[in-house]
Amino acid sequence: PVALQSYSSTVIPIIIIVWFASYVYKYCDKVIPDVLKMVFVPFFTLLIAGVLSLIIIGPIAMILQNILSDTVLWLVGLNKGVAGFFLGAFWSILVMFGLHWAVIPFFAIDIAHYGYDVINPLIFSGALAVLGSTLGVAIRAREESVRSMSVAAAISAFFGINEPALYGVLIPRKRIMITSFLGAGIGGAIAGFAGSKLYEFGANGLLGLPCFINPKGIDAGFIGLCISGIVAFAFTLITALIIGANKDAKTKPAKINPADHSDVYA
Repeated sequence: PVALQSYSSTVIPIIIIVWFASYVYKYCDKVIPDVLKMVFVPFFTLLIAGVLSLIIIGPIAMILQNILSDTVLWLVGLNKGVAGFFLGAFWSILVMFGLHWAVIPFFAIDIAHYGYDVINPLIFSGALAVLGSTLGVAIRAREESVRSMSVAAAISAFFGINEPALYGVLIPRKRIMITSFLGAGIGGAIAGFAGSKLYEFGANGLLGLPCFINPKGIDAGFIGLCISGIVAFAFTLITALIIGANKDAKTKPAKINPADHSDVYA
């Protein structure tokens, strides 16, 4: 199934596409005469890599998305709390692979059909989990550059945009990233068990909280959603403060034997 889709929020598909394009570029640069390289090397690279990416990577992504959507629906039907834990914990990873588009359409479908959606609340606490992690890093950071970057990422997370925090703060700090995912999963499980629902589309992050209020009034689902966000935020903030702001340890530098570099020391 060949399909056009956006890869603007993904990481892995783009890396694969650019990796493939690099080989196409090298081949075109080798066989095309020098006088024509400036125009035709980038032209054929874009043409070949672009077309093959759409007809190979696109269908693979669609197949994986179909499998994922069926799995999510099965988990929601089985137990919303369990579905909330897994979907909340792995949502950022799904975004990295571009597979989150398998779930997003259900938000609008459910609201149009039932008047509410039970899947979107399961990922609501993810932004608050990221917010807690980035604030924890900002508080523990000693370098001004790390602190300023973490604060900027926290502001983005407040508005429901997690990519700056994910790529700039969490990935270099795997332990904090794991606790952030775990906090989002715990929050998603609480929202699922509470029966939280989305009734209308609006802003992302905390500003979208009113969209989860039942038109008939505040109910247990909305209260559970608020609790899920508080728990996710508190859990990730505390764990980030405990772990600290240091990046993961790098490979230790190889020991240098002075005898092997006598010419340099001489």
